[in-house]
Amino acid sequence: MADTIAGRYTLIDPIARGGSGSVWRAWDGRLQQLCAAKVLRQRDSADLLRFAREQSVKLDHPHVLAPYGWAAEDEHVVIAMPLVHGGTLESALLDNGAASAELTEEVLAQLLRALQFVHAQGWVHRDVKPGNLMLESTGTGRPHVFLSDFGIAVRVQDARLTRTGTVVGTPGYLPPEAYGLADPAPALDLYAAGITALRMLDPALEPEGSLGPADARAVVGEQGDLAEHLAALLTPDPALRRNAAVAVLDALTVGSAARTFDPALTRDGEPFEIFDVLDPLPEPWATRVREGWEGPDGSGGAAPATGGAAWAAAGGAEDGGPDTVASGAVTPGGRGAATPQSHVPGAPGAATGRESHPRPTGPAGAAATTTETLAAPQAPPDPAPPRRRRGGALTGLLLGLVGLTALLVGYLLLDPLGSARQAPGPGATTSPTPSPAPTSSPEPTASGPVQLEQVCEDIGGGRQECYFRVP
Repeated sequence: MADTIAGRYTLIDPIARGGSGSVWRAWDGRLQQLCAAKVLRQRDSADLLRFAREQSVKLDHPHVLAPYGWAAEDEHVVIAMPLVHGGTLESALLDNGAASAELTEEVLAQLLRALQFVHAQGWVHRDVKPGNLMLESTGTGRPHVFLSDFGIAVRVQDARLTRTGTVVGTPGYLPPEAYGLADPAPALDLYAAGITALRMLDPALEPEGSLGPADARAVVGEQGDLAEHLAALLTPDPALRRNAAVAVLDALTVGSAARTFDPALTRDGEPFEIFDVLDPLPEPWATRVREGWEGPDGSGGAAPATGGAAWAAAGGAEDGGPDTVASGAVTPGGRGAATPQSHVPGAPGAATGRESHPRPTGPAGAAATTTETLAAPQAPPDPAPPRRRRGGALTGLLLGLVGLTALLVGYLLLDPLGSARQAPGPGATTSPTPSPAPTSSPEPTASGPVQLEQVCEDIGGGRQECYFRVP
């Protein structure tokens, strides 16, 4: 198996294994975060149908853990889910023993809120049990429950995908009407929620058939609100069960503030601890996730978008096979069973994927944008700048000529030594002419320009030499 599937999900270490697949802690290269990757094989049509239903469930609720994306490459299919560190409720019961009534009420309240939301979206889960309830690692504090594993979930209005005469679900969690081959309905999940609460009070309970209100009171062992709540959830009439569940949820919600969990307790009064069941990230992954990773090919990457408090769906991978059997029989699923097997139809060798989240932005996206910008072809240069440069040079040349001309004119006008004397014609002879005696020149006044006097002298040959002087 390749370390990276479909160029996106890089497998780090296995969390749980099952008969038809395994759950891995993985790195989602597109979202830059840790996730739980359920890896399956495309070899069974029933598994493909389960996968198609599971990956199509897009539910957003604080107590619902649904897949957010998938990918397929060659014979491998991956379902991606948020990562949770506390394991399943089944494993917590095995570690701690029976839960106290207070702890049972809190878990039941959160489970009923999740089911209320799922049912309002038109879905029936059909496999509610401790092995499909994930827990956040809250220690001995207030628990946080996630309903997971929608592999056999179905929409109420959709056509049934099961064959006539087939019962779908886990033995001991099915109400009486399920054995009568009734259509899936929310009341089925409410009955399973009641059995889950009984299992919290008595983990050794292994019901062989459907239980009723009297069984609930017997397991609780004392009269009180909890006994009556569970009796209402196990009533044989589906309509009465659904109506009673609304009152049970209201009562449990009102009493939530009084449940302090300092600490959470077992039924024997010992601390009930929900600890981190995942091993520390192996190196170099611990460093990569902490400091940011450049990806499997070393090109681009960013720090993870989520920290160590990410969510996970590792539960139930211990189940050895589907819980669906024909002709009214039900195959028992192992306690603590994990996610049912699921696949996606797709052509071998094709890499496809779908997700409910928008494409993330951040350092990785910025790096990609920069690369595309540098690789883009350059536009041809604008011819306007050269024209503007030629015009500027011409203007400068003209201004220079004007300035030079002004200097020359000024020089000629102010030269008192005879710059304007006429040159002799060809063949003329010149004779020295005594210079006129110097005369005193009055100082020019600052009130106006200097006046020049023209003086002409006969130089022979009918020619004269003229010049200007200050009078």
